[in-house]
Amino acid sequence: MNVQSHRIVIIGGGPSAIAAALEATKYTHDIVMVSAEPVGGNAVLHSLVPSKALIEAAHHRQYLVRLGADPDTITLSQVMALQEKQIKTIVETTQKALNQVQTIFASAHLEKHHGEIHVVTDSQQHFVGETVIIANGSRQRLIPGLKPDGQSVLLPRAFHTLKSIPHSLAIIGAGATGLEAASLFAHFGTHVTLYTPLPQLLPQFSSPLRQVFTNHLEDLGIQMQFNRRIASLARNDEGIILEWNNPETGEKGQSVHHTIFLATGREGMWAADELIRLGFDVDPQGFFITDRVGQTNVPHVYAVGDAQGRPLLANKASWQGVQAVRHAFGHAASLPPLFVEAIYTIPELARFGTIDPDHLDIWEAKVDHPLMYKPFLVGHELGLLRVYTRNDRIEGAEAIGTQAADVISLLAMVNPQVTLPQLIQSSAASPTMLEWLQHLHRI
Repeated sequence: MNVQSHRIVIIGGGPSAIAAALEATKYTHDIVMVSAEPVGGNAVLHSLVPSKALIEAAHHRQYLVRLGADPDTITLSQVMALQEKQIKTIVETTQKALNQVQTIFASAHLEKHHGEIHVVTDSQQHFVGETVIIANGSRQRLIPGLKPDGQSVLLPRAFHTLKSIPHSLAIIGAGATGLEAASLFAHFGTHVTLYTPLPQLLPQFSSPLRQVFTNHLEDLGIQMQFNRRIASLARNDEGIILEWNNPETGEKGQSVHHTIFLATGREGMWAADELIRLGFDVDPQGFFITDRVGQTNVPHVYAVGDAQGRPLLANKASWQGVQAVRHAFGHAASLPPLFVEAIYTIPELARFGTIDPDHLDIWEAKVDHPLMYKPFLVGHELGLLRVYTRNDRIEGAEAIGTQAADVISLLAMVNPQVTLPQLIQSSAASPTMLEWLQHLHRI
């Protein structure tokens, strides 16, 4: 057995792995990163970046519609070609930034030898580290019956492999990925049916904002199927059969669709029982149980990003990668910030902190203020911003609208330093969506 020892060994190539590797270069040059794919991971290569590239194309299609022009002058092949160039540029830029890191492109798993955790590639290279950082992301949770085939049963990876826009599409799951897919495909003209086991969308948002968004999806022609948990998939001459049940009533039924998109949540990259045998504490989905700096119960082994479980956010993943490395080199880790959750539908949704209308003061602003020009310039007149305070201190915020993620991110970043009245009295450039903040009023 040929075992290589290093100061830092990182498994993965996505945001948390890259952030950890870049942070580690501040302290050592003895870093190995083992990645099954080119750097960027699933986020850059298959899901996050490809989907946002398609969403950007949908915005341009909307602009053509507003001009009275034919939106189909933007072809899917053009969009996908540009998307490929964007991904290539990001990968090359990232690889250059990691020039001090030894990168091994191989699938890897964990083994234990003489009480020590080994990172083992498919070619049986063994790596041990003074610090091991598991940052290998998560995988799609599947539904029994049919395997994804890239044609009629799609995964989020389809954002990077689309050959044509489906005429109709059933999306199973209404989390961030499912909602983004529903919004995106509807704007490309697809007839979308959205299945969720819940009685409503967006339980993490307040009722007013949730209703605004639900009404918007209905205006797009999206058919919502609430209280529909998909138990299995099958195929017959008519198409794909979705066997569903109602979690509240127990009612059962079937639906038939030609093409389906699985947005059914994520699970750990390795089975829970495999990790338990190696001595790790994990949850039933195979996510590592860690402390606040990402340490697992196995000494010198950290798990960050999706490997640690929900919330599955790229911004959280990057932050955790940095904190794990800092802790491994003896530096005090920062307290976790209030992470922004952004959903890149059209228009965007975003939130952070505590959304509690019953126990906090509520401040609200719509986008139809006569001094707010940006929403009208970009053609998105739909919008609602709500901020929640205690003694004028910001506890949380949520928004739907143009650049909602940017506005909520600003609130999350400044909330420890300023009160909301102070922020309202400031002045943003015009026209920008940050002017939204100046029109908040207590309700």
